[in-house]
Amino acid sequence: MADYIDKNIILQAYINIDKDLKKIPPTKRSKIESHLLEFARARTNFFIESDTQVEIEVTSGSIKNKITVYGTLAAIGISNYSSFREGVILIYSDVKRLSELMIGESLYEFGARSVDFLRVEARVGVIGSVHRIVKGLESISLATENSGIRRINRYFEKVNNEIERILTILKTEEDKVFLKKGLLESANTIPRKPRRPQKGNHPLDQITLYEREYRRLFDLLK
Repeated sequence: MADYIDKNIILQAYINIDKDLKKIPPTKRSKIESHLLEFARARTNFFIESDTQVEIEVTSGSIKNKITVYGTLAAIGISNYSSFREGVILIYSDVKRLSELMIGESLYEFGARSVDFLRVEARVGVIGSVHRIVKGLESISLATENSGIRRINRYFEKVNNEIERILTILKTEEDKVFLKKGLLESANTIPRKPRRPQKGNHPLDQITLYEREYRRLFDLLK
């Protein structure tokens, strides 16, 4: 497998089917693999306008076919949209659809129907993580309007943990800077202090936790 030092997995289409690869003649197998690689490249170039690289891996036993698209977060078209949030949501939708297309074509080429499936996965890579973060920040912002502080703090902790995780995964400083700048758009909609509830007061420990997670968020994005 190639080592894409400066690129992350954008998507992966994986199938494991109950068919024996050894029963497929070598020339037919080679033809299938070549077709799937070209199919993946053409659809990737259409859905993701960037410098991506596509790899196909087929292993024997029960057939395992994995098509992987590598790229950088900053170059998959997010910045072509009016906001980082909109770009992430729409690119995520395209990447998910692209992975599903690759799965469908792989199943067709290997002659597999539902009865043959052992495992089928349309995996969204780093864009899936970024999508979860964007939706999580949106949930925090909305929750500050009408939800209890404990629920907000759970959202906060989950989102911050996801941001921390993805920053360790991204392979280039350019991607990290791009992500932080984009996420600040959503983070800036979150109030610095929790809004006062309609009745009573928030527990002091929960206010402290909110303020701590708020600071942690902006420390991660600075």
